Amino acid sequence: MVAKNDRKNEYGQFMHFETLTWVPIDMDAIDEKYLTEEQRMLLYGYQKQVYDKISPYLTPQEAEWLRRETRAESTVIMENGKN
Repeated sequence: MVAKNDRKNEYGQFMHFETLTWVPIDMDAIDEKYLTEEQRMLLYGYQKQVYDKISPYLTPQEAEWLRRETRAESTVIMENGKN
């Protein structure tokens, strides 16, 4: 991650972070029943970003693998609020 200046106000300088590497998280290692809804949304949002950023550079077979690993179809369902 890279830290960059964001807003500055009477409380000081605030920062934001940008992701440098896009690697799918191993979803099989996560027991989602322990996640809050916000955590699930962050997780699936990150997975969708990984797929969206990387898949255009992959062969169809590689993109299919990445779709399965990121569970990209689940991220669409989450975005539409149909989880």
